[in-house]
Amino acid sequence: MFFPPARKLGRLWAAFLLIATVLILGSFALSIVALATLLRLQQDPAAFWQAPSKADSASQRLPTPPGIYLENGGIVMRIDPVTGVVRWAYRLNVAQAPNTQLTNADSIVSVANNTVYVEKPDGYVYALEASTGRLRWRVAIGERLDMARTSKAQSSGNRLYVPGRDRLYVLRITDGHVMRTIMTPALTAFTLSGDDLYTTSGASLQAYQLPAGTLRWSAGVNADEDFTQPRMLGDTLYSAAYSQNRHVSTLYALDVTTGQQLWHSQPEEGRISDVTPTNDALYAGAYMGYVYAYDSQNGRLLWQSASSGFVGKAPEVGDGALFFTGNAAVDQDKIARARSVLCLDARTGVTRWTYTPSSPVTVDSVSVRQGKIYIDRENGIDVLDERGSILLRARARGGAQYTAIEVIL
Repeated sequence: MFFPPARKLGRLWAAFLLIATVLILGSFALSIVALATLLRLQQDPAAFWQAPSKADSASQRLPTPPGIYLENGGIVMRIDPVTGVVRWAYRLNVAQAPNTQLTNADSIVSVANNTVYVEKPDGYVYALEASTGRLRWRVAIGERLDMARTSKAQSSGNRLYVPGRDRLYVLRITDGHVMRTIMTPALTAFTLSGDDLYTTSGASLQAYQLPAGTLRWSAGVNADEDFTQPRMLGDTLYSAAYSQNRHVSTLYALDVTTGQQLWHSQPEEGRISDVTPTNDALYAGAYMGYVYAYDSQNGRLLWQSASSGFVGKAPEVGDGALFFTGNAAVDQDKIARARSVLCLDARTGVTRWTYTPSSPVTVDSVSVRQGKIYIDRENGIDVLDERGSILLRARARGGAQYTAIEVIL
């Protein structure tokens, strides 16, 4: 009887073990994928990754469905605002694994016309059908986009305005075609109001007439100051300007028709990144510092809060209260991370409550809608009532430091 040499038997045995190991590991991986899929389908049978077909542009005339819209780690999703169920999820790049770590500036998300618009730092703009998550279109505008800016893409009629570094790209909302560009040198922020476009670039604030993009007027401040995004209320534009040399911020009010300065506030220490105008007052927060209230008629300081570690752009206002991300601390990368959401009395500035979840809060992620406060944090979405009590916790992915959620009710 013939017996193979011991060396040959050893090689056969090693090959057998290798094949068996690969089969076992492959089966285990498939089981994990199947289990994850099963759990996902149990959560919501309608929710899954990419829909197989593109969305019809006619659906842009339909109402936008209620939802919490966000992008984290390369995945766009709509979460039911009542149940916390994920209604759909769309992976922007199927060839790239989702990033579940807390990152800086993953994207900027805006919602209008039953469409979720997603701006990515690589210069791509996506349009997804809000009701289903199906892709409408994807275009590259030709330059990288600044994810830490105040302004999101804004739509008006059949046009979507996307800010670049020195121009506004005007895209057709049905297919993403770049219809034209409006040159706005050193663009930092913009605001649309009907056929009026207001932009800021360093120490200048300009008004343009649309659709031609004709310059109507330009106003300026000190050369070392940088305007924030202009905010309109009635016939007045409000903006803050930060001095790089003096490290102080000043608030300005301008006439929307002429650009004439109506008033300016006394400078306050720290960087103010945005303002929230109301009929009663103008609210602002200084980076890692205080929240302020000003008389919107003359710029007089009404109150200054206790130290709140404010971080973000501007407080949200709802039912006599202010809501914002704060109690910030600087991490090992020297980036301010918010730990809490604070609620102040809008009339006095006194703290009503502080909500500190178990994981960091996404900076500037507070949305106030119909008496509820929606918060994006590192590993989920929390919904609070106006007393700061938790109403709902919804699981999400990752978390981007400057990616605010969009809530539609």
